Amino acid sequence: MLNDRLDECIATLDRERMAIEIVFRLRENGEDHLFWVTVRGEDGAGLDHSLPIDRDHIEHAKRTKEPGWVEAEPQVLMLPEPVRKAVLSWALRDR
Repeated sequence: MLNDRLDECIATLDRERMAIEIVFRLRENGEDHLFWVTVRGEDGAGLDHSLPIDRDHIEHAKRTKEPGWVEAEPQVLMLPEPVRKAVLSWALRDR
């Protein structure tokens, strides 16, 4: 769904202060697992129920998240210095 509506997804990133959002798929033993990796600023907005893409994202997440799902705390961000500087300055900028 997100791939099919990529332009809508990208349009939400600034409001969310999402500098990077990557979704990985692991197919293992006949099951699919999705892993989200994000780098975002602290003041970013959450999903907005008034936007169709966010509503669909929320509904999909309800159907697919494992019980007990939690967000992991980032420990290391490994990017080449020019990329790191650009990403963090965008995500952490003052509004």
